[in-house]
Amino acid sequence: MKILIVEDNPSIVTVTRLVLEREGMEVRSAEDESCFGIAEEWAPSVILMDVRLPRLDGIEACMQLKLNAATTRIPVVLMTADRDGAELVRQSCADGLLAKPFSNRDLVETVRRFGGRESS
Repeated sequence: MKILIVEDNPSIVTVTRLVLEREGMEVRSAEDESCFGIAEEWAPSVILMDVRLPRLDGIEACMQLKLNAATTRIPVVLMTADRDGAELVRQSCADGLLAKPFSNRDLVETVRRFGGRESS
């Protein structure tokens, strides 16, 4: 399974990458508009999208991914510590939510659920 992490916090990227790679998943990351090109070319199984990025609004990025024919079917899971996470999911057309801070177990279960339960 291929996972794209769109996150600006290097610590979160590192830990998330290690957990998912330990589960046999292939991981790439981006922290800005480069996520669109990576998503189109690489076609990840799931995109984990931080809501608050310095140069990119995660809600707007999610909507752009859903409007692009090449990426519209890729599940996007928003990552946020915002209490109104469920509302953010509705506003963005995201497929799911991963509340920060999240456990390793929640991360893996969420990715597998939205990634179609492909074998790792």
